[in-house]
Amino acid sequence: MSHAPRTETTPSPAARSALRWGLLVLIVLSWTYALFGDEGILTQRRRRQRLDVLKERVAREAAINRALAAEVEGLAHDDFVLERAIRLELDYQRPGETVLVVGSDDPLVPAPAAPGSAVAPPPG
Repeated sequence: MSHAPRTETTPSPAARSALRWGLLVLIVLSWTYALFGDEGILTQRRRRQRLDVLKERVAREAAINRALAAEVEGLAHDDFVLERAIRLELDYQRPGETVLVVGSDDPLVPAPAAPGSAVAPPPG
């Protein structure tokens, strides 16, 4: 089996130039799509930033939920917590009891405790 002699043809300089430009345009278009397309790098960066913001928000909401759950638990099972909430929020006093408000004009706003002082439970 004999093979025909192979003749190599070299493309002309104009054909090479056109091939290079075509390849360059293809690369530029690919990079443009990778950066600015629907699933491009910039879109992914914006999504990642939005995800971080939402994760922080979820963490804050979870902390609020835990605090509220602890408050509900205290109100449901601890008479002292329940009585304190009633006294503060409803301005409740027992019959014959005199309430002295010290340090605040608003009786519903609890005054901050002095450092090192213990709060004594109400007589019951």
